[in-house]
Amino acid sequence: MLERWREFGDDGSIKWLLVTFLADCPAKGAATYHLRPGSNPAPKTPAKPTEGLGPLRLSLTDADGKTFTGADLKDVKTEVVETGPVRACVMLEAPSAAPFGYIAWVYTYAGLERADLIVVLKNTPRTTSGPFYFDDFSVAVEADGEAYSLGGGPGDTYSGRTDAGAVYLYQAGDGTENWQKLGQEYRDAMILGWGEAKQTILANLPPFRGYQVKTGGEKAGEGDSALGWVALGNGKRTTVLATRWFLQNYPSAVEVQPGKVISRPFPKYWDQYGGLHWLDDMQRKRFDISMQIVDGAFTGATGDRIALAWNRPLVAHCGYDWYGKTGAVGNPNKPGGKPDYKAGVFPVRFTPGNSWRSFGGDVTDSIKRRYHSTRMRGFLDSADPWGAYRLLADMEHSCGMNCFHVDDYQYPRDKDMLNYGQYCGTFRSAGKYHPGTAHHGFFPWNVPHFQVWEVFHGWRLFGDPLAKRTIDEFAQYLRGYVAWRQEHPGHLVAGTRADGHPFTNLVEGYRVLGREDLLESMHDMAEVSWKQINKQRGNYGVMASWEGGKDRCEKPFMMAQVMEGLREYWDITHSERTADQIYGMADFILTESAIGQWGYKYVVMIDPEANKKHLADSLAQAEKDGKHLSYGNLAWAMAWTTPVDTARIQVKYAGKPMVERAWPDKVETHDNWWSATHVANEPEPKPGAQTMVVEGVPAGRRVFAIRGFDAASNRSGLSNMVAVDVK
Repeated sequence: MLERWREFGDDGSIKWLLVTFLADCPAKGAATYHLRPGSNPAPKTPAKPTEGLGPLRLSLTDADGKTFTGADLKDVKTEVVETGPVRACVMLEAPSAAPFGYIAWVYTYAGLERADLIVVLKNTPRTTSGPFYFDDFSVAVEADGEAYSLGGGPGDTYSGRTDAGAVYLYQAGDGTENWQKLGQEYRDAMILGWGEAKQTILANLPPFRGYQVKTGGEKAGEGDSALGWVALGNGKRTTVLATRWFLQNYPSAVEVQPGKVISRPFPKYWDQYGGLHWLDDMQRKRFDISMQIVDGAFTGATGDRIALAWNRPLVAHCGYDWYGKTGAVGNPNKPGGKPDYKAGVFPVRFTPGNSWRSFGGDVTDSIKRRYHSTRMRGFLDSADPWGAYRLLADMEHSCGMNCFHVDDYQYPRDKDMLNYGQYCGTFRSAGKYHPGTAHHGFFPWNVPHFQVWEVFHGWRLFGDPLAKRTIDEFAQYLRGYVAWRQEHPGHLVAGTRADGHPFTNLVEGYRVLGREDLLESMHDMAEVSWKQINKQRGNYGVMASWEGGKDRCEKPFMMAQVMEGLREYWDITHSERTADQIYGMADFILTESAIGQWGYKYVVMIDPEANKKHLADSLAQAEKDGKHLSYGNLAWAMAWTTPVDTARIQVKYAGKPMVERAWPDKVETHDNWWSATHVANEPEPKPGAQTMVVEGVPAGRRVFAIRGFDAASNRSGLSNMVAVDVK
């Protein structure tokens, strides 16, 4: 079970369910499976969790040339996280301390000689360390036999027999014609190390275009785009090791040695920047590796099939109609066009950016996650599996690039561990860097600038354990973020930039985790948001920005990001005040936004004189004054007539007569309806005359009004105003 219904009024029943089963579908054939309630017969040989990493071995060589294995690490925690009859899983974690830290999930299956590994190399210590530099990181498994094969492109297999020297395939570049070109135009063609100057980067280009195969130190083959599998066997049994998205994570290598096959996600054959790989402080990098045993004769086509299947995990979904009717994923568009996916086609890449490695890369690289999120909609609209694979790739990257990964970080215990820097991002010193390199991902200001639908959707579609862990970490961080916002209300004048995405992430985390402490933080964040908004105009926060020059301005697209979080919160709580805040912010954008340099409504100047020409020509007409009444205590009886089609009633009061929009000429004499005070516990509407008692009204002049909503949430106009002096 991945998620339950938590929207307003729902019963907590299952919303997302992950089903794991053994399938046997013939080549180029079809098989149909049905999900029914009840119990299934257990397989003859149920899955069993591995002991530790099972047959897989981790090895890392540090910057000084010393090699360590997983057996050298201390304080490794082991947890059995899944014990189903078909699939079992063990999680292991070593802290980010010398010589290296990692997280690993090892999956085993009923009746299969196979182990799938998710391994995450991490640099997330509890104290500042700066980048973690190292020479090599590998995953190996022992294998019998002398006949080896290495997988280049589909159909390009390099085979032979082992000898005393290593045989390896090394993917050094992306295999395109632009592999050694520099600049924005070619930014997806190469790795950009964050050196001090362009000359540094140019001096550290990949040594060749795609991949090369070397045996005994001599080149034995080459090509552009490798699948990157390696096999070793004796003709009867062959051990195969496949690395998911091997090409896209260049530089990478696979290798065979006598009695061993090896995947090198961070290969020692890398020579750029002094031959050292690095992970920045508070970051981590994930790799997915599959070890499978093949009985009988082995061919290159078998290795290609294993690698292609590993690159393309099966994805099933319920279809557009079901999503649209249930609202499981919001409001998906109608399906558009036929899928682009073609079986048997090997794509070079299906997501933008440089190498999918977490070191190197340009800050504009959209896979490095800023506020560029990947949603499930592209997959749902077309049923094109590449839409799901794109989401999965971005999810894996986002789970490593966030700047708040700290070992065993807990809130509120560690609330003072991290400082809040620009735009309220988690921050600590970036540490020291190796000569010729500089920070590439340590941008603490990016965290609130962060929308990560792909992490939540990666959990929903794939049940990915790293996604779930990241959601848990989000929960810890966001609780602390909300508390910090409460404690420092005046620190952030650029509120939209700070709050645009955390609110949405908080609600999405609650949807998955269902934790009451997250719900409380959501309520607190709604209070922060309500206090942040300008009650006269509806803008959320002003800022000095290069887009607006020296003018104080508001960015409607960032306001829309806050509104998205407010809408997510409304979906859970149906808060009337939150709905009205959304109305007020929308009114501000529609009435006052100006055309920015990108040709759409972007920058709103806060100077009223400069913004006059953008104001709407027709403001709401002044409301009729109500009768002046006096009442001697803090309770007041109201009476009105309810139209027949009213489904909901909203009652409010303010210190002045209310209008839809008071800015700019009525701010001294009127209040906006949306920002007026809500009256709790309005009665259910009944046609004809109705009354209610309002309690707890503060003393002073108070003006009351009501409006109704029909079943489709269409709003009526404002009622007449009734004023009362509360004593």
